[in-house]
Amino acid sequence: HNLLLEPGDVVTVFGVKDLPVPMEKRTQFVRLAGEVKVPGVYQLQPKETLPMLIRRAGGLTGGAYAYGTQLSRESTRRQQQENLDLAVRKMETNLSGQLNVQVQNASEADRGSAQAQMAMQKSMLERLKQLKASGRIALEMAPDSGDYPALTLEDGDNIVVPHRSDFVAVFGAVMLETSLIHRQGQTVAEFYSCR
Repeated sequence: HNLLLEPGDVVTVFGVKDLPVPMEKRTQFVRLAGEVKVPGVYQLQPKETLPMLIRRAGGLTGGAYAYGTQLSRESTRRQQQENLDLAVRKMETNLSGQLNVQVQNASEADRGSAQAQMAMQKSMLERLKQLKASGRIALEMAPDSGDYPALTLEDGDNIVVPHRSDFVAVFGAVMLETSLIHRQGQTVAEFYSCR
């Protein structure tokens, strides 16, 4: 209304946290990167879904691997981190009680072994405490399908569509960890027989 100010007036500008605005009226942005025709930061339209955003970005490129799409969300990351921290605290409590009982009940000869086991468990627990949640949401797509679920996007979502690789990585409890050229129709057993 552009009112004329008088001496002693107080002007207060409210933010979203002070007076919550309906989601449909908030300015929200998502980041879309990778194998889409027009990657970038997009302002969300009300109730916009992942397939709608991909279409608005011109669709996927010819080299896109839709099944490998990564969607990360801050609210999900916070919830995952809370759950991870809770699990670590429970494990710490259980481990502490179990190891104290083992050390107290161990004979002199076994006490050193129990203490070594306790040190190893504490080391593992410290590594678990360092884990950080990613906020990644599983899209539950069929491997050969480019059909994205109609997931409504949120402010700050980060979407990355990777390039389809020509290689298959073989690692873990195998004789030789390596990457092999992908051949259509080749099975896991055939990859193992190559090595």
